[in-house]
Amino acid sequence: MACFGVTHHIPTAKLRLDFFKMLGKSVNSGGYLVVTFWQFDIKKSYKIREFEKLLGKNDFILGWDNKPNLFRYCHLYDDKEKSQIDKLLNKSGLFLAEEFLDIGNDGAGSHYFIWRKN
Repeated sequence: MACFGVTHHIPTAKLRLDFFKMLGKSVNSGGYLVVTFWQFDIKKSYKIREFEKLLGKNDFILGWDNKPNLFRYCHLYDDKEKSQIDKLLNKSGLFLAEEFLDIGNDGAGSHYFIWRKN
């Protein structure tokens, strides 16, 4: 099962944990789960007063497609949160097989995680 370009759009810690619990239950024995965590440049985020009180830790508002007044919510996973997700998936029988970073010249990219279910 692959999950690319999705996780950074899931708001709230509870919804993110619920999402990963569901993923863990959905992988069959011997199967793989591949997930990316987008590593975006927070310096490109916007401060929008109407949204600031709704944002949690590591939550940001980014532009979309270089269009003025078009924004999107994004969450930046830190190492602690990724470790929590790994431990949560371990409870579902998934164990980390590999991880790697793919960062472009602009400093943005993705952190890839590959888990295998015994």
